[in-house]
Amino acid sequence: MEILTPRLLLRAPTADDARGALEMLIDPQTARWSPCADVVDEASALAWCLARADCSAGDHASWHAVLRTNGDFVGSVSVFSVESAHLTAHVGYRVHPERRGLGYAQEALRAATTWAFAELGVERLQLEHDVDNPASCGVALGAGYAFEGVLRGSYREADGTRRDEHVHGRLAVDPAFGPAPPPSS
Repeated sequence: MEILTPRLLLRAPTADDARGALEMLIDPQTARWSPCADVVDEASALAWCLARADCSAGDHASWHAVLRTNGDFVGSVSVFSVESAHLTAHVGYRVHPERRGLGYAQEALRAATTWAFAELGVERLQLEHDVDNPASCGVALGAGYAFEGVLRGSYREADGTRRDEHVHGRLAVDPAFGPAPPPSS
């Protein structure tokens, strides 16, 4: 289940990814927008990587993105909550703090989107992100996910605060991707 993009290899998470995953998941920005409270050390990061690698239930597909040039960890992308009755699924992504702002999230999301439509046969993919996360909004829009509205109070932070999210969707019948915009510098 490997996917090649111009700069990335998307492949199953491995034990070798634990250090990069830990650095990504404990980063304050990742923890703010996409918390993973169970990952607190390298052992729990290893468990997280191995759990994501197991796609045997058919309810998700997860990849770790690494640079094609040297195998360095870049981030993760997943297709999850696969709903076979309605042919829908959700997508999500995270990027290591040292790799942000270089277009990797959009590159990985486009690849996972193409894969999900072709291999899973889903007809709709959806993603949500906090309304105060403009970077994630840019990734979604750049990967062809239309802005569809605001989900009011759709998730609860650890402190009990309810947060609003933007919802974006992409249909299998939407126009093919144009060229990817250049990475920001």
